[in-house]
Amino acid sequence: TISLADAGSLNAQTGASLGNAANPVIFNNGGQLNLTSSGSLANPITTTGGSGTFSSPGFSGTISSTISGTGGFGFVNFGQNALYTLTANNTFQGGLTIGTGAIVAFSQDSNLGAAGGTVTIAGGGSLALPPAITTFTRPIVLQGGTLSASNGITHQLTGPISGNGRFLLGGGATYVLSGSNSFTGQLSVIGQNGSPPATLVVDDDSKLGAPSATLQLGEQSGNFVRPAVLKASGNLNIAATRSTTFRAATIDTNGFNVTFNQPTSGRGLTKTGAGILRLNTANSDTTGENDVNISQGTLRVGINNAFGSRARVASMSGDAVLDLNGFAVEVSTLENSEPTTEVRLGSGQLTVRTGGAIYGAITGTGSLVIGKSGFSPASCVLGGVNTFSGGLTVAHGGQLTLQNAAGLGAPGNPLTLDKGTLSAGSVMPSPLMIDSSVNLVIGSGGARFAAGGQSIIIGS
Repeated sequence: TISLADAGSLNAQTGASLGNAANPVIFNNGGQLNLTSSGSLANPITTTGGSGTFSSPGFSGTISSTISGTGGFGFVNFGQNALYTLTANNTFQGGLTIGTGAIVAFSQDSNLGAAGGTVTIAGGGSLALPPAITTFTRPIVLQGGTLSASNGITHQLTGPISGNGRFLLGGGATYVLSGSNSFTGQLSVIGQNGSPPATLVVDDDSKLGAPSATLQLGEQSGNFVRPAVLKASGNLNIAATRSTTFRAATIDTNGFNVTFNQPTSGRGLTKTGAGILRLNTANSDTTGENDVNISQGTLRVGINNAFGSRARVASMSGDAVLDLNGFAVEVSTLENSEPTTEVRLGSGQLTVRTGGAIYGAITGTGSLVIGKSGFSPASCVLGGVNTFSGGLTVAHGGQLTLQNAAGLGAPGNPLTLDKGTLSAGSVMPSPLMIDSSVNLVIGSGGARFAAGGQSIIIGS
């Protein structure tokens, strides 16, 4: 028998250094066993009082020991993110602690100790969820750690999550948070570059932790982008105190309504799924272009320039709707807008600084401005049947190419050319009629018309 107590520790090269594999190791109110040349251990372990600790810096291995007793057990100081696999049916009652540098893997819940026991993840430790554990019921206490899982697997976390520090959900798996969660710190959802994104599924803001807990969706690490998905399973109203950063993030409204009330900062936002995503705060990131993609449902803004000062709408597809909701939105470009999509101005104003191609409908009583002072001259194509009525302005050297005679908006919609060009597109039925129904206004910068092989008739 080997007994370790309180702050006592024992260094051994390997598990074999402990003698016969049947020799029990007893941890009484603490104690630490350090294996310096191997990470595998088979001796039966009893822990009482406090928590016994196993350390084997830099060495992966299998812990086939049966661990029992009223105390807890922990893994710490592996140094090089060594992976340790628990294989026995363990009954220790004091909870499992995964500490600095430790990655603990298992195949069934009983490997982690007595049923219902707490798992504490601290100091950057990690728990690797196996594919067979689709529902993880144990309470989790956070002191800074990670859950990881295999690509394509869905894991439901039903136990309460408490504590503080960063909580990282990693890999290409899906994590459903359904417990009563009170953790503070940061919840990070981060996939792997070139692999499926990590996906977080919640039905209520409270599942994301205490209102002060922050949220990270994806990240950029050097040249690598690690994407994330936030998927709603109910109407989701994010707390105004839950500051959020994002990089290559997808918001899947999944038929529900999701509202962002919190400060946001990031680049790369994709809206997918039926339902509405509403942005009530303006993106504060200024480090690069925020590419916005809308592939399904409605992306609605609730504040001026919600996408930030450096944004572009990179694509709109399917039944996608960009709803300005009466606010002003300014983008560098609005591109790849399919005919089935809609830009819904309300009474707002859309400014396209440098160009784009909008083949979907533009509706509402608001206005469209093409070109802005201080930027390269805009080149924009309108190919949809547009009914907006608040005015169309082409200025600052910009050029508007029409591919549809109905592209100028509702009858009487003012068309202002102020150092702007109106061009007839190659597929637009000839001639392009600019008559009294168009309400043409030529500004002090002058106007230019380019027929491009077609005909433009300007009449009264």
